[in-house]
Amino acid sequence: MTDDMLHVMKWHNGEKAYSPFSDAEMNRRRNDLRGWLSENNVDTALFTSYHCIKYYSG
Repeated sequence: MTDDMLHVMKWHNGEKAYSPFSDAEMNRRRNDLRGWLSENNVDTALFTSYHCIKYYSG
């Protein structure tokens, strides 16, 4: 039954572009964010600023 919905859940947006940050740096940023979310009982975060999006996505 889940195969019927695969077209809704999975998209390919092309190859990943070059990231100026190392994997370790990106993991640190994401882990800091996830830690803050957990400590403050926040379930989700919505980034609307280009700068925040780039900060957490490289």
